Amino acid sequence: TPEQIVRGFLAASWSSDDDFRAARAYLTPSASHAWKPRSSVTVYPDSSSVQATTAPGSVELRTVADATLDSDGRYTSLPAGASRRSTLTLAQVSGEWRISNIPPDFGLWLSRFYFERAYRRLFVNYVDPSLSTLVTDPRWFPVGAGLATTLARAQLKQPPAYLRGAVRSGFPAGTQLAVDSVPVAAGRAEIDLTPAVLDVSADERRAAWAQALATMRQVPDVAGVALRASGTILDVVTSGPAGT
Repeated sequence: TPEQIVRGFLAASWSSDDDFRAARAYLTPSASHAWKPRSSVTVYPDSSSVQATTAPGSVELRTVADATLDSDGRYTSLPAGASRRSTLTLAQVSGEWRISNIPPDFGLWLSRFYFERAYRRLFVNYVDPSLSTLVTDPRWFPVGAGLATTLARAQLKQPPAYLRGAVRSGFPAGTQLAVDSVPVAAGRAEIDLTPAVLDVSADERRAAWAQALATMRQVPDVAGVALRASGTILDVVTSGPAGT
C-alpha cells in the first residue's frame, strides 16, 4: 500500500550505502534524481512517533521532532512539542506503488535509534587569528566508506558565521578538492586540492596542514595526511598550532 511504501522508505533511509540505494528503491527515477538526502535530517523519537494519513495518490506524514541537522552537520535540539509535517506523492509503476515526488526540504527523517548509528559527532578544525592554536567546531557526519571525503569537504569551507572573527582557516577561500574523493593509503589521507592553496604563506600552509591532520585523524585507520595541489605535495614544517 502507499503507506507501506512510505514507511519502508523511511526505514531504509538510515543506510547511506551506495548513495542510499535501499531507500531509492522506493522512488521513481525522477524522484530519486530530485531527492537530496544530505540537505537536512529530522530526528524523531521512534517509529511510533510518525503518523501517516493516506489520500488518493499521497501520504501525509506527521511526527514529533527532537532535533534537526543542516547540510553542514550542525545539530539543533528542538523545544518540547516541536513537530514536522510533509506530504509525499505516489504513483503506480508497473502495477506497484512508488514515491513520485518528495518536497525539496524533506532530506532524511531518522528515528533517534538509527540517527545514533548512522551519524557520529566529530570536529572540524580551524585556527585562532594568530595561527597558533586549533579551535574545534562540533558537527555530526554520516559514518561509512565516504567519511574521509565528507570531512575533507567540510574542512575546506571557510569558518561559519558564528565563529567569524574568532577563528580563521589556513585554506584560502575557494579552495576545493581537485578530485572529489579522498583515498586513504597506508594510513594516510591523500587530499588533492585546487591551486589556490599554493599562494598562501608558510604559516598559513602550516595551519592548513595542522587543521587537516586534526580533522582527518578522526577517520578510522587515518594517522596522517598528504596535501597536494597541481600534482605537487605541499611542503610544511611540521611544528604547527598547539594540539598537533
